[in-house]
Amino acid sequence: MDGYFVHFLAPEGIEPMPMDIIFVLDKSGSMGRTKMDQLKESMMKILDDVKAEDKIFIMAFESSMLYWNQEFVQATPENIIASKNYVNNIKSGGGKKISK
Repeated sequence: MDGYFVHFLAPEGIEPMPMDIIFVLDKSGSMGRTKMDQLKESMMKILDDVKAEDKIFIMAFESSMLYWNQEFVQATPENIIASKNYVNNIKSGGGKKISK
């Protein structure tokens, strides 16, 4: 498993509720090309699974926080496309010391 794991918890017999999902993406220099490519590929798959009744919020960090949008947005098909474009345009660089 290369030191990574994922666990999904979904109680049986309960209708799914709309979710507010926050994505925090590391875009610091330590990500490099390979890790950044993996992050982008993973985000494309995850965003494909977000349901229209859910809301999403995406932030990326290096030495400061960068936001796709300043608030949660409904996961409409248009917003999913826009969020994918945002993620695809993220470039790694900078440090992880986050300023206040």
